[in-house]
Amino acid sequence: MVLQCYCIFISLFLIVLCMSSTIIYFVLNIIILQQ
Repeated sequence: MVLQCYCIFISLFLIVLCMSSTIIYFVLNIIILQQ
């Protein structure tokens, strides 16, 4: 049970990390293009 919760937590963390890194990548591209 604890292991299952741990796996869910890790998968959620990875999803959030991927989304945030993608957003940061797009923001950096926009900033670079603006200059």
